[in-house]
Amino acid sequence: MRLDKFLSETNTLTRSEAKAAIKKGQVFVNGSVNKDPGANISETTDEIRFQNRVIEYRKFLYFVLNKPAGYVVSENEEDGEPVSKLLPEEYKSRLKPVGRLDKNTSGLLLFTNDGETAHILLSPKNHVEKTYLVKCEKDVSDEDIRRLSEGVNLGDGEISLPAKVKRGEDETELYLTIHEGKYHQVKRMMVATCNKVIFLKRISFGGLALENLSIEEGEGRLLNSEEADILLAKGIK
Repeated sequence: MRLDKFLSETNTLTRSEAKAAIKKGQVFVNGSVNKDPGANISETTDEIRFQNRVIEYRKFLYFVLNKPAGYVVSENEEDGEPVSKLLPEEYKSRLKPVGRLDKNTSGLLLFTNDGETAHILLSPKNHVEKTYLVKCEKDVSDEDIRRLSEGVNLGDGEISLPAKVKRGEDETELYLTIHEGKYHQVKRMMVATCNKVIFLKRISFGGLALENLSIEEGEGRLLNSEEADILLAKGIK
């Protein structure tokens, strides 16, 4: 890989900034200054250093966002404020969302440039769990919990797969774990029990828990290698 391309693909500098920095002698390859932007380097074995920092090459990036309610996972501004506006500028065109969260749903939303992983994370046959904190308009009975855990009629002949259901702090609150991603699924599941969702937040996905990621609402960051491995340990890579 060209040295200037390495710096741009790692989001260190733009291609033009990389060329300028290299020509000024600001980039080191294996401890020595290299002033050739077109120098051929190994992204996996060579040590590239810029501003006294070793630059790590990562082909695939995994970015997690704590999505606020009110944003849409769409680029059509007629639908609402696009959630991509909350991403750092260097990732807006490079990363795509893994699945969707409704406009009024908040919580953990993953972005990546790894299409294979995204596909497998979203496939119901791989049983990748997603857990939601659900607050309902009315109390949820033990019978409702039993039905949700076994699968309910979502309408049009669709039956939800069995879910894990746990009560929250009161009779109107649930922790609901599913491994599907049907349109408005959680809301439709509650409608099937003659109830209505008034608050919905995804708190975990693919083994990643929002409470462990230390991300404030409206903010996000790249997963570190250990966190990314949690996703990849799902038999994906």
